[in-house]
Amino acid sequence: MCTIWFQRIHGKKVIDLMREQKKAVKRKASDVLDSPRLSAKQTRIDEVPEIRWHVTSKKAEQLIAEFVVRDMQPLSIVEGQGFRDMIEGINPKVKVICTETLKNKLKSMFDAMACNLKKALHDCQFLCTTANIWTHHARSYIGVTCHWLSKSDYSRNSAALAFRRFRGTHSYDKIGSTLISSHTEFDLDCSKLLHVVTDNGSNFVKAFKEFAAESSILESEPSENKDGNACDIEDEISHLQISKFFGHTESEEFSGIYLPPHLPCFSHTLNLLVSADANKALANDASFKRMYRSIAGKCSSLSNAAHQSSKAAEAVLDILGRTIPKPNSTRWNSEFDSYSTIYNMKDKINNVMERLQLPKFSNQDFTFLGEWLEVMKPIAQALDKLQGENTPEAYFGSILPTLHAIQRRLSSVSSTYTASLITALQSGMQKRFGDILKFEDMGVNLKIKAFVIASVSHPYFKVRWLPLMHRRMAEELFVGEIMRLNETNSHTANLATASSGDFYGFYEPDSESDDCSLKVEVVHYLNDSSHDMNQLNRYILFRFDKECLMFKNLQLCHIKL
Repeated sequence: MCTIWFQRIHGKKVIDLMREQKKAVKRKASDVLDSPRLSAKQTRIDEVPEIRWHVTSKKAEQLIAEFVVRDMQPLSIVEGQGFRDMIEGINPKVKVICTETLKNKLKSMFDAMACNLKKALHDCQFLCTTANIWTHHARSYIGVTCHWLSKSDYSRNSAALAFRRFRGTHSYDKIGSTLISSHTEFDLDCSKLLHVVTDNGSNFVKAFKEFAAESSILESEPSENKDGNACDIEDEISHLQISKFFGHTESEEFSGIYLPPHLPCFSHTLNLLVSADANKALANDASFKRMYRSIAGKCSSLSNAAHQSSKAAEAVLDILGRTIPKPNSTRWNSEFDSYSTIYNMKDKINNVMERLQLPKFSNQDFTFLGEWLEVMKPIAQALDKLQGENTPEAYFGSILPTLHAIQRRLSSVSSTYTASLITALQSGMQKRFGDILKFEDMGVNLKIKAFVIASVSHPYFKVRWLPLMHRRMAEELFVGEIMRLNETNSHTANLATASSGDFYGFYEPDSESDDCSLKVEVVHYLNDSSHDMNQLNRYILFRFDKECLMFKNLQLCHIKL
C-alpha cells in the first residue's frame, strides 16, 4: 500500500531506482560473506593449539631465586618433588636448579645488590643509620639499616646494611667494632653519616660515649641497663680524643673505631615513659595501685585464656565477634590496644568472663579503665604515628610537635582515679625531654634550636604546632639559619673561583638584594598553606639551603628502630 502511494506521488522511475540501490547493497554484503577470511569454519575451543611460554633456564633460575628471597623460603624447597613437578609442568624444558646452585645464585645477586647500594649511597650527601640487637631462640643478632631522602621528591629510601649473628656478650666495644665494620663495608664515613639511632641500652650509650664524635644534639635521656630498667647517665658524651687511638687503649682492637654522633630512638624513649615512669604511680599511690592491679589481672586472664585455649577462643569469638589482642612485652602499644578492645566491648565482656568462669568487671572497673585509656591515649597515638613507615611523623622534625601535643593533652585530662599516673608521666616527660621543651630558651640553647629548626623545616609542621607567643622566634631562627647556610655556600663558591683580585672578599652590589629575595621566599614557604613534601620544589632561591636543612634536620635520624 505504501509502495503504491509512493509511486503515485514520485513516479515509477523513483521506485525503480530505490530497488536497484537495495540490490546493490545485498550484492556487497554477499561479497563480504563469501570472502576467504570470513567463510572459514570457526575454530572449536578444544582445537586451539597449546601455548607454551618461552622461559629460558637462566630466567627460571632468576625467578626461583627471587621467589625464595621474597617469600623467605628455605633453600631446600628446590629439592622438593612437588616444587620440581610444578616447574617442569609449566615448562618441561626448564631444569630445576639444586640447592648448591641456588646458593651461588643468591651470592651473586647479593654482590650485585651491594654494588648498586654502594653507588646509591655514594651519591648521597647526608644519611643516617640505625642499629638494634635482639635475641631469638637463644641466639643474638644485630641489624643495621640506612636511611636517606631522595633529592627529587624528598621521599625516604631505606636499605639494610647488615644482619649478623652477634656472639658473646653484648659489650660496648663489640658493638662499636660491628658498627664501624658495617659502615666501612659500604664506604660510609662521618662526613655524610649524621647520626646513628639506637635504643637507650647502657651498652649502646657507652659505645658512643667512648667512640663517637661530639654531637650538637647531646643526649640527656636516661639509659637503660641490661635488666631493662632505666638508669641515669651522669656523664655527657664527649669528643673522643685522638690520643685514644694511639697507645693507651684497653685493646688494640679499639684503635680503628670512630663512630658518628648518637641519637636515642624516640619511640623507645616514649616506651620507657609509659613503662618505667608510669610504674612510679604504683609506688606512690596505694589506691591507684590496688585498682590498676585488679583490672590488669582481669584483662591479662582474659587475653591469656583467649590465646591459650581453643574453647575459650571460640567463646570470645562467638560473643564478641572478634578476638582479644595479646599484649607484647616489648611493645607497650599492644597492652593499650588489648585494654582498649576490652573497654570498647564492655557491654558484652562480662558475658565472656562468665562463660570462661573468670572474675567479672565492675562498673567502677570500667570507669577506671576508661580514665586510664584517656590518659594513655596521646602516647599510644604518638607511638603508632612514629612507628609508621610513610607518615609525616617518621622524621626528626616531628619530635618537638609530638612532645608538645602529649604534654598539652596530659594537662587537659580531668582525673578522678589517675591523678598520680598523670603526675608520674609529667615528671617522666621533664626528666627525659625537659631540656628541649623550654621554648623560651630556643634563642640561646643550641639543642632546642636544632629541634625547633628541624620542625619548622618540615612542611607538615612548620610553626603551626607552636604556641603563638613562640612562633615569631621560631620563624626568625629558621630565616637566620637559611641566611647563614646561604652565606656559607656563597663564600665556598667564591673561594672555588677566586682570583688574586678577590683576596679581600669584596661584596657585590646586589648581595643585599639577593638576601632580600631569599628572605621573601622563606616567608612565602612559611605562609604556604600546603603541607606536603612536594611544595619544597616550588622554592628555588634557597635550593642549597633547603637541601641542607631538609637532609640534615628532616632526616637526621630515622626516629624508630
